[in-house]
Amino acid sequence: MKKPLIATFSILSISILYAQQPPQLENSPPGEVFLTPQVDLDLQPVPLVVPDKFKGQVPEGEMLQLPEGFSASVFAVTGLVGPRFMDWSPDGVLHVANMKVNGSEWAPRHDTSTPPASDQMFAQIVALPDRDNDGVADTTLVVATNLWFPHSLQFYQDDLYVGDMHQVVRLRDNDGDGVYEERTVVIGNLPTGHHRTRTILFDKTSDKLYLSVGSSCDLCREADERRATILQTDPDGGNLRVYARGLRNAIGMAFHPLTRQLWITTTGHHREGTHLPPEAITVVEDGRFYGWPLAYGYRVSVDFTISQYRDEIFPLTHQDTLDVESMVRPTVQIPAHLAPMAIYFNTHDHFPPQYKNAAFVALRGGLQAVNKPKVIAIFSEPDGNRTRVGDFLTGFEASTRGPTWGKPVGLTGDAKGNLYLSSDWITT
Repeated sequence: MKKPLIATFSILSISILYAQQPPQLENSPPGEVFLTPQVDLDLQPVPLVVPDKFKGQVPEGEMLQLPEGFSASVFAVTGLVGPRFMDWSPDGVLHVANMKVNGSEWAPRHDTSTPPASDQMFAQIVALPDRDNDGVADTTLVVATNLWFPHSLQFYQDDLYVGDMHQVVRLRDNDGDGVYEERTVVIGNLPTGHHRTRTILFDKTSDKLYLSVGSSCDLCREADERRATILQTDPDGGNLRVYARGLRNAIGMAFHPLTRQLWITTTGHHREGTHLPPEAITVVEDGRFYGWPLAYGYRVSVDFTISQYRDEIFPLTHQDTLDVESMVRPTVQIPAHLAPMAIYFNTHDHFPPQYKNAAFVALRGGLQAVNKPKVIAIFSEPDGNRTRVGDFLTGFEASTRGPTWGKPVGLTGDAKGNLYLSSDWITT
């Protein structure tokens, strides 16, 4: 296993689509499959800088591809096992959900439906302080333990909230030592099993908490209405309701810095061996339906000639028809099986002007060889119109040590405007 890591990307000078892919279209009518037009960011080979303290723990001599002027270096490695989403504490320390401690790439088991005893939960939240500001984590501090499958975390009013598979918890550090010893369940009894990641996001302007809960299957009718949705609650878990539905697995969530619209990333169902359906990165609105399990994209029907899909979904209802007819055009569509993860909006001036308020999306990469892990940049008008997509960071597959050496998952930025990327578990 290659060591997971967190890397940073900064500016040096200022501090193939494959055969049979859908067409790239600016606009498309309902029912047509499309991809968002691409832009070329003129990527250049850049060596991954590995600080001395991490030599032997991550591959050396690897070359990434980044736009001209950017650099890449390893920020943290030691103690990270399946690091996922990240956030900054009020005092500026990076924290990360260390999701797969004492497990495997897919631990816990796919069919796990009942939370184990607390002492059988091994995942953690770790802090990665960089007190001397040299761009390298000083150490890895375990600040919360006995979590089951924590995927995301958010600081809100000095407390640390964690999205675990079965619940959302609020953690408090009452004595100021940086370790969170008090734990309160804010939202409990969440559905477990398949699609175990739970992403949380606070809207601090309206004091609302958003929580994504993925589907229990590839395509099926859900018995639990919380599945395949984004939920909205008060910070204490009160007034829980469905905000948006029809989202197979909305893993990434972020508010646009200018419009405050909620942007999400979501993964499509698995038509292995095909280019369908495209993955979506889109604005979601209160009360809207986004297709799953009936349709995808801009009102494109699922292929019900496939008996498995037909058997799971039929018979169709009048409400199904109304739901599909209500679907709006996705903001962005990219090739299938890329597994979009975190989305992060850059609000700093550290990068060149074209990246101001652009969105970065981590693509963990799918099982098909053409879908390599990478990070893309999305450029658009503030309301999501006139979108363009460009490869921003590639090269995780260009290794003699195996098919991939990095799996992009989490994204965040520091106060200086540097971009941080977490890499998930690697089995090669």
